[in-house]
Amino acid sequence: MTFLAHVLAPGGAGALARPGVVDVLTAWRFDLPVVLPTVAAGTLYALGAMRVAARYPGAPWPTGRSTAFFGGLALILLALQSPVDVYSEVFLWVHMIQHLLLSMVAAPLLLLGAPITLALRASPSRARRRFLLPVLHSVPVVALSNPLVAWLLFAGVMVGAHFSPLYEAALENPWIHDVEHMLFLASGLLFWWPVVARDPSRWRMSHPVRLLYVIMAGPVNTFTALAI
Repeated sequence: MTFLAHVLAPGGAGALARPGVVDVLTAWRFDLPVVLPTVAAGTLYALGAMRVAARYPGAPWPTGRSTAFFGGLALILLALQSPVDVYSEVFLWVHMIQHLLLSMVAAPLLLLGAPITLALRASPSRARRRFLLPVLHSVPVVALSNPLVAWLLFAGVMVGAHFSPLYEAALENPWIHDVEHMLFLASGLLFWWPVVARDPSRWRMSHPVRLLYVIMAGPVNTFTALAI
């Protein structure tokens, strides 16, 4: 109610007032369910990079990959803890920007950091054989990383989240809103995995096919935007 009092015009119920600079700059959140996993992911990644540097002094973990990964984490916090998240509940265009940040910007940046490759290089050989490689080669991971499946899931989340009861439910229930954010980030990671191709995968696409794969997702986003 405090936030709504700032954005509702005093002249009438439901009339939106233009937020001031102070309103925007102070509209930040601190939600532990978002902050803690993000910090944990960054900590594990940093520890992995340090272990690789110690184990392979002649071939340390590339700085560019670390920069991309931490940039992706920063954008997740920007999308979910900054004024972007606060005003996404009021303005539809901010709501759309939030979804694009998660699925189209943060997701590919995380994958450019090659976190799976880092985990494989940083882990002891026994852990790789017993845990990481079996998971990576498991049926669910192989199926979800299939480019066709990933593309369809991405399109399904994009359309379904805006043209189903999930949209209104997410506005009324915070936990459903959180699930929606997880779906956008997860579908974005699956969508970009075969395009970025920094981590190992059973599925490999040529560069022309990758370009076609991305271009074909354009009409989905355009249709969603025009329909809204």
